[in-house]
Amino acid sequence: LVLNGLTPILSSARAVSAKIENTEEQISIDSLEDKIIELEKGVSASITAKQENDTLKKMISYRDRTKKPLIAARVLGASTDPLRSMIVIDRGTREGVQKGSAVIVNDGVLVGKVVVANSHSSSILLLNDSRSKVIATFATNERPHGIVEGQFQLGLKMNLIPITDTVKEGTLLMTSGREQGIP
Repeated sequence: LVLNGLTPILSSARAVSAKIENTEEQISIDSLEDKIIELEKGVSASITAKQENDTLKKMISYRDRTKKPLIAARVLGASTDPLRSMIVIDRGTREGVQKGSAVIVNDGVLVGKVVVANSHSSSILLLNDSRSKVIATFATNERPHGIVEGQFQLGLKMNLIPITDTVKEGTLLMTSGREQGIP
C-alpha cells in the first residue's frame, strides 16, 4: 500500500531528472555551436587577411618594378545605372589623385580611368563601360594596334586593328603607354 503511493512521486522524480539531463545536454550543444561560430569567424578573418596580404604584395611588386608612386584606395560605391560601369574610391586630389589617371589593381592590371577627382573621393570609369576607350598594343609588338572599348558591362572589344595584323585567341594585350596618365 505504501509503495503504490510512492510510484507517482518516483515517476515525477525520474521525469525531472531526465529534464535536467536534457537541459544540460542542450546547454552543452549550444556552447559547442557558439564555439563553432567563433571558429568560423576566425577562419573567415584569416582568409580575408591572406587575400589582402597577397594583393598588397602584388601592388608592392608592381610599384618596385615600375618605380611609379601608387595611391592605395578602397571602393566606396558603384553606379546603379545598368548602362554605366563606374565606381567611387576614397581618395582624391588631397592624396594626389588626378583626372585622367590610370586605376590599376594587383600587378598593374588597368581597370579604369579617373574621370572626376574631388578633394577626398574620385569617380572611376571602368574599362567595360561603353564610354571607355584605351589605346592598346599586343604584348609581342610595341606599336599601337587598336582601341580597346567597353561593351556595356559585357567585356571589352578591340577596334581599329590594322587589316594586315593577324590576331589569335589568347593574344595578350597591354596599354600602349601613349596616353597621358595611362602606363
